[in-house]
Amino acid sequence: FFNTCLLYCIELSDLFHSASSADQNQRLSNSSTHSEIIEWHSLLFYLYFIRSCSFIFIQNIMKTLITITGLLVLLGKTKAKGDINEKKILQEFYQETGGASWNINTGWEEESEDICQWHGVVCEGQPVDEDETSRKLEDNSITIPHSNKGRVIELKLDSNNLIGRVPPSLWSLPNLRNLHLSYNKVDVSFAGDSDSLIEVKLRSTSTTSVVGITRFPNLLSLQMSGTPLGNVQFPKEILKLTELRQLHMNSCEMEGRIPDEIVKLTKLREFNIMDNEFIGSIPGGLESLKSLKILSLSRNHFGGILPEWLGELEDLEELYLEENQLTGELIAFDSQSSLRRLYLNDNELTENIPADFLISVTPPKKKGQVIRVNLDNNNLGDIVPASLNKLVDLPLKLSLSGNKFTSFASTTTCGNTKWQDNLVETYGCDAILCPVGRYSPLGRRTKSNNCQGCESGFFLGQKNLCR
Repeated sequence: FFNTCLLYCIELSDLFHSASSADQNQRLSNSSTHSEIIEWHSLLFYLYFIRSCSFIFIQNIMKTLITITGLLVLLGKTKAKGDINEKKILQEFYQETGGASWNINTGWEEESEDICQWHGVVCEGQPVDEDETSRKLEDNSITIPHSNKGRVIELKLDSNNLIGRVPPSLWSLPNLRNLHLSYNKVDVSFAGDSDSLIEVKLRSTSTTSVVGITRFPNLLSLQMSGTPLGNVQFPKEILKLTELRQLHMNSCEMEGRIPDEIVKLTKLREFNIMDNEFIGSIPGGLESLKSLKILSLSRNHFGGILPEWLGELEDLEELYLEENQLTGELIAFDSQSSLRRLYLNDNELTENIPADFLISVTPPKKKGQVIRVNLDNNNLGDIVPASLNKLVDLPLKLSLSGNKFTSFASTTTCGNTKWQDNLVETYGCDAILCPVGRYSPLGRRTKSNNCQGCESGFFLGQKNLCR
């Protein structure tokens, strides 16, 4: 409106200037001329006013159109991002992993409308067959993001003859929490992002790398046992998965030393790297993992003395260190009340069994559960200590054969009837160790193996040949 008035004043000024130059003696008192000028000015004003209004109107329309267009583009992008076609993702997965040759492909082959009825697909609201692993993962300290754009929460296709490469689009399933593809010939690439994924089981698959796995920041369990990574160092990507509770990577063709950064995995409860080619001493960083319940370092090349701090991991339930090159004295393991498995056989441990060995271990609450302790094939000796009688109330299965024991300090030890699957009650000391001059395949008497005589021998509990 301001622009209209300004233009009108300019035109009016020009008009008077022209009239004055044409005839300076003519007066504006001439009524007809004056009237025409007023009419002309009114018309001029209306024309400018209409032009200004039209300009403003068109300008506003353009702005509105631009705004609407922008909103439509934004909505389009939002829709494209949020519109997850789970069926399409699963169909691609099916094609890329040789779905036609799967052992079971019910629903997948027919492409039935309800993907929640496809074999191995579990959706929200359906009952989940929670195994022991899933129960161990229960943890209220972490909140898993949830999306209302997806239904699939689990793919369970273990041992189903999947072959090929898993497409990265699989990680786009917005609520996928558990992926079980073990015992299939599939190569899984971690080229995707997922905040919902908490469990990945890839045992004995063709996966060759864990590069990109840090894109799954809420991962609680990674199980890759039997997956050949190909003579690699311990993957440092895994050390960034600080929410991990379970890490199983036995028989993965790894070598070298365990990095010091293992201390970052403070929430680990299970750590299994047995059957690899690791060297050096048992990594001291494991001392910081106070939540460990299961630690398995068996069948590597770990050497040096058995560290005292292993006996200070109070939550430890199972410890597997057999078939390494550990030396020094056996430690007491006197702080662990819930210890149920202790495997130290086939090392180079010396001296005798400590007086307080397993003194804090309590009987299992579960009926029929046995506490297994294997100290076979070391250099322990020379007397089986009477202090073991402190463990009389434990359902203990104790393996002491292949050492340098020459006698029992107390015959009372041979009356602990809960030991050796209750065979001590029947066979006495022979159920613990065959006597000097006798042997059996296990170095003790069982229901199927008697202690047989040999020509010579100096130690209790000999196997096959006396020595």
